[in-house]
Amino acid sequence: MRSDIVWARLGGAVPGDPSSVANAAVPALSVRVRVPRELGGTTVEPLWQADLLVGAVVELAGSHRSLQKDVGFINYSAQSPDGKVYRDLGGSMGGVARGQHFAGANNSDAEIKSSIERCASALGLTVDSVTIFRALGAAPAVVLTVPNIRAAAANYESLAEKLFGSTPRYEGYFLEMRGKDGKPHVWRSVSYLTATGQLWIDPSVGS
Repeated sequence: MRSDIVWARLGGAVPGDPSSVANAAVPALSVRVRVPRELGGTTVEPLWQADLLVGAVVELAGSHRSLQKDVGFINYSAQSPDGKVYRDLGGSMGGVARGQHFAGANNSDAEIKSSIERCASALGLTVDSVTIFRALGAAPAVVLTVPNIRAAAANYESLAEKLFGSTPRYEGYFLEMRGKDGKPHVWRSVSYLTATGQLWIDPSVGS
């Protein structure tokens, strides 16, 4: 399966960084992701993959009731196609309780794809691709073509809830929506184990 993660490393606390927590169960976790260009929605999926990995590592490595209390430091960096590392992207984790359960975490790839395709068809959307990532449990990455990209951009959260469940069914999801011209205009990601998410809407279709 494809992945935009170049490498991930565990290390000691970062000297001089006030946000670095000494003696944490995961003292420092750095992840480098491959991005096609520096700005825009194309960074959303690579960073989502990094979030999935971090959430899985902290869930498995620590013991505190809060995942946030187990990680000492998180840092993401980006690598361009020519190999140049050009951006420090930070990294964070919200106050997430350990041991969350997701109803679809252990569903097969075929089951997840079928569920998403049925829902998309009922909504009049075309599924271009579904890729299931499993840093720990299932997390689908879905690319759709929509008949009205402006309406989809205005209602992205409602569409995501219909596709992935209003009560989180998976550990996270990535959603890319394309217009009838074939161009991507909306990127949305959520990682429930890190309590993080990103949204990028092309200004040409956003209000």
